[in-house]
Amino acid sequence: MKKANLFLVTLAILAGSKGVFSQDCVFYYPDVEGAKIELTHYDDKGKITGKSKQEVVKVERAGSNVKALIKSEYYDDKNESVFEGEMEFRCEGGVFYVDMDNYLNEQSLAAFKDAEMEIKGDNLEYPSGMKVGDVLGNGTVTLSFSSAGMSMMNMTTTVKNRKVEAIEDITTSAGTFKCYKISYDVESKTFIKTITAKAVQWFSEDVGMVKTESYDQKGRLTGSTVLTAIQK
Repeated sequence: MKKANLFLVTLAILAGSKGVFSQDCVFYYPDVEGAKIELTHYDDKGKITGKSKQEVVKVERAGSNVKALIKSEYYDDKNESVFEGEMEFRCEGGVFYVDMDNYLNEQSLAAFKDAEMEIKGDNLEYPSGMKVGDVLGNGTVTLSFSSAGMSMMNMTTTVKNRKVEAIEDITTSAGTFKCYKISYDVESKTFIKTITAKAVQWFSEDVGMVKTESYDQKGRLTGSTVLTAIQK
């Protein structure tokens, strides 16, 4: 199993909760140590392609600022562990920051599980008090693959045109959750080609990412991710 210092969940992957510790900071992920989440990934036909299991291992608070360390592990369709990593979520000044690692595709990364990986990217911002119609900022992450010190490939993923579309109730096997619905475009570039896609995500306060759907340039569903279990 290859260990990597990255958070391996499609799209993403996000949540929201108004922390009792502050009236001006919404932490878009469970902020309780020991909280566990299971996300199941599907292809366009609804077949399971893998699972991601996450756990909040540490939470730190300093006034209205909050920081949480998340452990994540990705399993393939045979339930074999492929990657594990850590990520830090933080909320400062009423803004929740998410590493762009969330927007890397787990299935694509699995093909490079024996390679060395380095990630450099931005933080996406999710302000407290989001409302329907809000336009959110862009983010970019670059992933570099190498083997025995030799560069293999660089891949840059940009998330843009993010917009809060609606507030909807979404039901999964984990329960029913009131969610923000956010649409965005994804552009992935390598030295060989550029791939563009669209996606929609639903996430709920104090829960996490509840559902995502990805679409190709022609609007055809290419895959989805669903929250299938939560323990807090």
